[in-house]
Amino acid sequence: MTARETHSSRRRALQLTSLGIAGSLAGCMQPLLEGESGGSEQGQTADDGEPTTNSTETETTPEPESDPEEGEQEPNEGETIEEVELSAAWEVDGLNRVFVDDGQFVGRNSGDVNIVSWDGDIVWESQSGDPDGYSEWPNDGRGFTRTDDYVFVHYLSWGIEEEYPAYVYVFDADTGELEWRHDTGADRVYGMDAVDDTLYYAARPFDRDDEESPIRAYDLDDREIVWESSFSTNDPWSLTVHDGHVYATTGRMRVLDAASGDLVVEHGNWFAFHRENETLYFEDGDTIGAYDLVADERTMEVSVDRGYSRDLTVVANRAYVSDTNGYLSAIDLETGTVRWEERLDGSLSGRPIVDGGIVWAYDATSVLWGFDADDGSVLVRRSTEADGGDRVSALDGRVFVPDPYYTAYDVGEG
Repeated sequence: MTARETHSSRRRALQLTSLGIAGSLAGCMQPLLEGESGGSEQGQTADDGEPTTNSTETETTPEPESDPEEGEQEPNEGETIEEVELSAAWEVDGLNRVFVDDGQFVGRNSGDVNIVSWDGDIVWESQSGDPDGYSEWPNDGRGFTRTDDYVFVHYLSWGIEEEYPAYVYVFDADTGELEWRHDTGADRVYGMDAVDDTLYYAARPFDRDDEESPIRAYDLDDREIVWESSFSTNDPWSLTVHDGHVYATTGRMRVLDAASGDLVVEHGNWFAFHRENETLYFEDGDTIGAYDLVADERTMEVSVDRGYSRDLTVVANRAYVSDTNGYLSAIDLETGTVRWEERLDGSLSGRPIVDGGIVWAYDATSVLWGFDADDGSVLVRRSTEADGGDRVSALDGRVFVPDPYYTAYDVGEG
C-alpha cells in the first residue's frame, strides 16, 4: 500500500465518527480523543515564546440559561462527537498554518507560500520562499497582505546572521514569483497593510529596552522607506489603512496620516484588533469595544469579567474570545453579557473562527472543537495530530483541518 493510500484509508476511518457509528464500532475502532475538556491553565504564547494575552484570575462561570433537555449528556472522556457531518473535500499535502484571505485559503508548505481556492486548486505556490534559512510564518494572517500586483509575506529568517532579521518578501500576485525582499532591520513585523503603491507596517526593534517601535511607509516603486514614526511603547500588534489614515496598535491606538506619518490622534490601552469592514473591534483587559473608521471614534465599549485574549472574532454583534485559562466565550456586545461559555483544555491555538453558524477552535491538546455559535452546544469534538501552534480555518461551509492529512472538509447536517 502506498503512503497516499495509507493516508486515504486512515482519513476514511476518521470520518466514521458520528455518535451512532462510534457507538456501534466502539469495540474495533481506536478512540480519537484522549482526555476531556478543562484542567489546564497554561497561557497562550506567540511563536517567539512571548505571552499574547492579558489575564485576570477571575473564573466566574455564568449560570446556564437552561438545563439540558432530557436524554442529553455531557461529553464523556474518549468520546468523539460529530453532530454535523464532516466529509473530505480535498487535501494539499503539507499545507499548514492556514488562514483565509479574500475568499482563498493561504498557508505554508515548508518554506513556501501556497494560495488555494475554495475548490482546492493551487492558485499559485511560491518558488523561492526563504532560500537563506528557516522562515517563521505570520500569525493568523498578520504578516500577510496583498494588492492587485503583489503579495507581501513577513518572514523571520533563521540562519542568515547572528541576529535574525525580519524580511518582507514581495511576490508577483499572479504567478508567485519572488520579485524582491525588503530587509526591515527589525526583529519582527507584527502588522502590515498595502494600498496602491505603498506598503505600511509596524515593526519591533532588536533591543526593545533602548529603541522605539517604528511604523513605516515603504514605497513599492522606489523600494525605499518614505517615512517612519516611532513610539516608545509596547510591541506592535495590528495595523490597517483606511481613507488616508494608518491605524496601528502599539500598546495604544495610534492614528497616523498615511501620507506623512504625522500623529493625528491616539487612544488608551489597545493591543490587537479585529477588523470587520469599517469597524475595528478590540479588547484591552477589562473591556471589549468598537472603533468606527468612518467617524474616527470609539462607538461602543462594554465591561467584561475577565481578561480575554487580544485575538477576538466578531460576528453579528457578538464577540467570540478566549482567555488563558481555556475559556471560550460568546459575549453580547450590546449588553456585555456572556451568551455562552465553554472551558477547553488549555489556551486556544489562534483566535476562534466563525463560519456558517459554527465556532471552530483548537485547544492546547490539538482537539478540534465546533460549537453552535448561538447556544454553544458541541457540534464537533475530534482529536487530531496537528502541531500545537497550528490553526483551524473555515470558509463558506468548508473547514481546513491541519491533521496529518491536511484536509478540507465539507460541513453538512448530521
